[in-house]
Amino acid sequence: MLSIPAFRTNTPDDLHCVEACVAMILETVDPTKTYSLEDLGRIAGKIKGGWTWPMRLMVWLADQGFEIISEVGFDYPAFATDGALYLERTFGNEVARTQVAHADIDAERKAVPAFLERIQPQKMIPTMTRLRELLAQEYFLMCNVNSRIIHGQSGYCGHAILIYRIEGDRVYVHDPGLPAARAKQISIDLFERAWAFPNEEAKGLLAIKPKT
Repeated sequence: MLSIPAFRTNTPDDLHCVEACVAMILETVDPTKTYSLEDLGRIAGKIKGGWTWPMRLMVWLADQGFEIISEVGFDYPAFATDGALYLERTFGNEVARTQVAHADIDAERKAVPAFLERIQPQKMIPTMTRLRELLAQEYFLMCNVNSRIIHGQSGYCGHAILIYRIEGDRVYVHDPGLPAARAKQISIDLFERAWAFPNEEAKGLLAIKPKT
């Protein structure tokens, strides 16, 4: 199991949770460095006022000497072909509409080929058992969840958290927020509901560690 990683909070605009999780990993691996979330956002191809898709950041991490495992129900080739239509067909109108409103979908479609070539994501729906296996191998785990469920609210808001331990019926995470929460404990049941929103195909993981 990992020790407790470094912690970073989201920016005041609440739009850099992915970058905050990546910064936590980078700063745990090398505590002498601090990373600007805005700089990481530029690497990710983030648009002003938008959410962050992690494809370009994962390619960049691979170029920095990190091993990346991507396992997800998301069909990247289908998304590259159909864009928002794939999102609506697979995840429903609410999720598709919200994602389209917060991203340059055409730009993300164009990012898919490099991600497929460099990271080679596996189209599979990950499980809690798989998360435990990867933690035992000392990977950092990034998962996308519906933060509204985590906070007991209705609706949908995509959000990234960093998992560093699963013990008993609890998942231990750094949640960059907002609101930010260091070493937060979430019940497995609550995590699974937030992870699998709106359906099982939404489940995904990014397992990241330095190459040895």
